[in-house]
Amino acid sequence: MIPATELENAVLIKLVKTFGDHQKMEEALLKATPNIDKKKDLETEKKYIDKELKNINTERFTIIQKIGKGVITDEEASPNLAELREKRTNFENRLTAIEDELKTIPDPKSLKKFSNFAVKMTAHISKNPKRIFEKSDKWKKELIEKMFSGTDLAGERLGVYVDSTDKKGEFIFELHGRFKPILSKIPMDDSEIIDTFNLDPDNDLNNNLNGIKSNILGI
Repeated sequence: MIPATELENAVLIKLVKTFGDHQKMEEALLKATPNIDKKKDLETEKKYIDKELKNINTERFTIIQKIGKGVITDEEASPNLAELREKRTNFENRLTAIEDELKTIPDPKSLKKFSNFAVKMTAHISKNPKRIFEKSDKWKKELIEKMFSGTDLAGERLGVYVDSTDKKGEFIFELHGRFKPILSKIPMDDSEIIDTFNLDPDNDLNNNLNGIKSNILGI
């Protein structure tokens, strides 16, 4: 059985450690983001195709009007209509592909907004992660929901993926958010706790270490 409180605290600690620093936050987003410059090229091509589709519809309507007025026959118009149908199909297929690809490229403004949120939520406690244990459930819920809402570039749901290991009572978890996946495990190693919480080896290390472990476990 997965220890829910321990997992939640381990996830929060990992988030604060990663995103409390603005530079780390930007690096994490950039690593997980495809070339956003391509977005502008795709949008330009989309506008071109939209314009061409309108032109095709206009041409088609003009030909149909001529048929109705007896200016040209159905047989005479048939090759032109067939050519227009083929062009329209090709453009529509390409348009669908462009729209699908655009969905996978995050909007720069959205990324900036997300980055600012993450830093705002975590920067004030990144240097003293012990404050995590003092935060309200509302704060924890807001941070986790923001970090893991939506889907990734492959369309998979964001979230925390947990699996057991060969060692009893040990679990590995992977954070899938709007950043490069982060792998960790519970229980946290002593060395990781010491590093994350900036514990001083010469200042009552064992008591501080055990106190943090109790907080992580929620006891």
